[in-house]
Amino acid sequence: MNFLFEEQLINYTENSRLWQENSQYFYDIVIQQKIGRALTTQWFDKSGSTQKIIVGEDRSQNGRYLSIYETDFNQDQIFELEGNKLFRTYFEIKLDSEVHRIRIRPDNPLIIACILDTGEAKIINILNPSQLDQEGYSMTSLKGHTNEGYGINWNHKKKGLLATCAYDKKILIWDTNLYGNELEPISSYNDHSAGVEDVEWNPHDPNSFGSVADDQTLKIFDTRTKTHTLNIIAHKEEVNSLSFSPFYPNLIVTGSSDKCVALWDIRNTSTRLHSLLQHQDKIFQVSFSPNDPNLIASSGDDKKILIWDTSQIGDEQQGRDADIGPPELIFTHSGNLQVIREFDWHPTIPYCFTSVDDNHVNLVWKLKPDVIKDESEKGFFNILKQSFSEK
Repeated sequence: MNFLFEEQLINYTENSRLWQENSQYFYDIVIQQKIGRALTTQWFDKSGSTQKIIVGEDRSQNGRYLSIYETDFNQDQIFELEGNKLFRTYFEIKLDSEVHRIRIRPDNPLIIACILDTGEAKIINILNPSQLDQEGYSMTSLKGHTNEGYGINWNHKKKGLLATCAYDKKILIWDTNLYGNELEPISSYNDHSAGVEDVEWNPHDPNSFGSVADDQTLKIFDTRTKTHTLNIIAHKEEVNSLSFSPFYPNLIVTGSSDKCVALWDIRNTSTRLHSLLQHQDKIFQVSFSPNDPNLIASSGDDKKILIWDTSQIGDEQQGRDADIGPPELIFTHSGNLQVIREFDWHPTIPYCFTSVDDNHVNLVWKLKPDVIKDESEKGFFNILKQSFSEK
């Protein structure tokens, strides 16, 4: 795999320069781009040598945008230190408000949901990527929240079903298959006592979703009922993110302002399965790998993305390794220079990410395979896998 690097007027500290100088030993790909302030990013195109990513940008006086960039993974080894030659604008839409989070519809990548700093959500249907004016797309407004929000997620089983959440303490469910310039929610949940930070559908169950909030709880809902079916006091401070395992239907990970990443089996919530402890500040995002059942990534206020291998929970460490961190912490990404608001695992390319930070940097990076230890058949998850198969 090729090693790519691009920089445009990015201010480096001494630590980040050290990372830059040594990154070729750990990464196959590093592509950096200076953009507007971005809180969200996701892979848009998932195959081929030309990859596309989508970000929500605040370009200050130049406006707010939903932008799609494309870049190539098939070039020779390049260290491009000036300009944006490795990124090309594929599509962009100017919006009235800042984009807090973007989610691409799983069954149709040309349909994009985003939630804005006003709490309003938008459904953007790209009709013609070659046209950047109103003829190139249609837009539907989802007006129901009365405060800003970050959580938005598509149902993987029921096409067009969308969940949103916001600081108005509400979770709203939308049927985006309905027609109109504006849609009303088809159901509303008001179970949290504080702002709701994140919501996610269970990829294994079309009727189930989870949410986390500033009331320190993780709640599980069933759309066939009027209230939550499970309530867990999950952390000591605000819970900012949750992720369902794509491999095990009862496994969830949460991340909190208390600096802890927590693993849960929702069949038995009397105690956590495990606490992953190494972050030095608030955690804003947690996410299971789509390719490996053992891997979890987390990011936050400490400007790092940590990659965890849960198969190594319980391993003994000696000497220098014991000083670095717990055995399940297998890599620390330090390429982003400020608070990392969001990252996204590539759905088909192992160990490949896109991430954005408060330094106005969009980063695409892929770890060398030998950096990730392949020990998925031992320890914690091997036991857990047997437990799930017996149920």
